[in-house]
Amino acid sequence: MEPNSTSAACFAACTRSFSVRSPLLLTLGNDAYETIAAAWEARAEALRWNQRILVALSGASRLHGLLERTCLVDFVNESTGGGDAYQRWMVGLSKFQALEWALRHGFRTLFSELDVYFFDDPLRTLLPGAPQSMYFSANKGLLPGSGAPNIGFMYAEPSATHFFASVTRAWTTMRPASGQAKIRGDQAFFTTLLYHQGGAELSRPTNWSFLSREAVLRILGFCPDGRTLKLLPGVMMTSRTAVLHVTSLPLSDKLRLLRALYEGRTNRSAMSAAIRLNRTCGAGGPPKLHARTPTPKPRVAPAQRPVTSKLLPKNSLVKRTHARATANGLGQPTRNGR
Repeated sequence: MEPNSTSAACFAACTRSFSVRSPLLLTLGNDAYETIAAAWEARAEALRWNQRILVALSGASRLHGLLERTCLVDFVNESTGGGDAYQRWMVGLSKFQALEWALRHGFRTLFSELDVYFFDDPLRTLLPGAPQSMYFSANKGLLPGSGAPNIGFMYAEPSATHFFASVTRAWTTMRPASGQAKIRGDQAFFTTLLYHQGGAELSRPTNWSFLSREAVLRILGFCPDGRTLKLLPGVMMTSRTAVLHVTSLPLSDKLRLLRALYEGRTNRSAMSAAIRLNRTCGAGGPPKLHARTPTPKPRVAPAQRPVTSKLLPKNSLVKRTHARATANGLGQPTRNGR
């Protein structure tokens, strides 16, 4: 039996009520996301993602009472451990192994973490026909010309089962020893495995692909009030942006922005407008997104000054004419020219 046999059996039980003719939405989380869990479920249902599984990590007891129509699988690893390194390893294992299970059961699977918000249906807007075996949202600049995968949002066909099984096996060997303080990140680990083994495992390197950063937008930061955003260089959010992945933020900031989206207090248009204005967090605090434009003060013409030779260009025709007029006793012309 595999180390996670209990979780595997529970996962299989969830899939028995599903049909392989429809895709599966897979996510993972714990009670830290309890304030948006029900809204995430409602949004998925509105977009007709009716086959959903949430892999519940340690500390997810309250999620069971919040998600009424999503199948929850407690991820329990029979090998014991503790500490931050072990918990990070478990998070990586839950991603890779749950996706492997879904593919083994024959499901086209979209894995999307709970800090991802859908403006539109990803399968309809980003993956029409899904001609590739795997799709990933792209990180910027890690590998020139093609980006690098972001494993918080990825899509796979059952033909990629063998690859994800190899990822799970390799990650299992990375289990930290007792007392180990650090562990390699699952993102960097997966990137290395994909580029160095993906072609061999899948027989054709073209069986995986990256989604454009305009389609899947990764937000790096925003001002404390959530109205102002900072993006990766060169990335713009547009009316066609389908998915927002809120990453690299403190959890409290992630939840604040996600709640604003789910509750309708901000939307794609408002966020796009903020980005187009290139607003940033300055020392004086975040600017208001819809701040009133100050009414310009009317320009007051300066008082007319008498023309003197000191105000005229040296040796100019105007200066010479002015000098002759003064010598003839004509004096300074009046306002009406008389």
